[in-house]
This record gives sequence, C-alpha cells and structure tokens, in this order.
Amino acid sequence: SAFAKNFIGDDKRHFGLEWQETQPVSQYLSYAAHVLMTDDVLFGAHPNWIDHRLRDADGIVLQDREITLKRFQKGQMAYRETPIGGCVNVGDCELTPGSVLEVECLSNHCRNIVGSLSKLERVIAAQTRRVNKLRLLDPQSPECRNEESDLAIFVATRDNVLKDNARRCADGQGNSH
Repeated sequence: SAFAKNFIGDDKRHFGLEWQETQPVSQYLSYAAHVLMTDDVLFGAHPNWIDHRLRDADGIVLQDREITLKRFQKGQMAYRETPIGGCVNVGDCELTPGSVLEVECLSNHCRNIVGSLSKLERVIAAQTRRVNKLRLLDPQSPECRNEESDLAIFVATRDNVLKDNARRCADGQGNSH
C-alpha cells in the first residue's frame, strides 16, 4: 500500500521501502509504454496536450526521457493504469468515482484521464454482458437501470472518439491520439 510507511517503522531492510522508492520509475515506465509509445487511439485532455505540445509533424512524440523520469521522481508527474486507460493525477482525485470503471471520469470529462480506445472496447463488451444478465433477472431493477446508464456513457464516449479520430484522419492528421 502507498500508505504503508506507518507500518514499516524504522526497519531499513523492509521490502516496502524499496517498493516505495521504485514507484516513480514504475509509473514512468508504464506511462512511456501506455501513453508515449502506444499505437492505440488515446482520448482525453492529457493525450490531447501531448498531440499539441510533444508530437512533431510526423506524429512522433518528442520527449526527454531523463527529464520526464525526474518529473516522476519529484512527484510532478504521476501515472496509474485504470480499466479504461490511465490517470495522470498527481494529487487527490477531485472526482469521487462511483465505480471502478470510471464512469464519473468520462461523464465529467476529467482532465487527468488517459483513455484507451481498445481498453474502452473491452469494458463495453464486459458491461454489455453484465447488462444482458441483469435484464434477464429484472429489467426494471435500479441495478439494471444504473448499469444500462453506465453502458450508455461508455458507448457514447467510444462513438465520440471514433468520430473525432475519423475527422482527424480525413484532415490528414492520421491516427493521432
């Protein structure tokens, strides 16, 4: 746990200390793999920022690995993977996610979200199966209606991403994130 400092005490050989020290490097490596070097279609404010600030005319992300890693080590950048992509929030979340699938993040257009179209597609498939099972039990139940509402948000997000990506391709910007 990130809060294990209180449990470790003064034990300088505790594995938890090594884990805490390597967290920034782990986050950076995940960020580099899933955000900077991916071929997946990404969506959200952070991928948009990358497209406009770090991506050159050929679509290549220009970033200094050493400087970026130092920003992670200083706590100026953060990244954690999520079911629909990732999150770059360095502090406490301003949204109180109502579910593990980050429906609140999508519906409130969270600026820290790094959405992945392929991950979103997997979530839609799983959510569709869940909704279909609930419809068999009781299509009018609050749980079924809530899950249908979440599915609608996922589908609307996917449709908007696909439409935006198609527009970019038509404008000659290729498969940009």
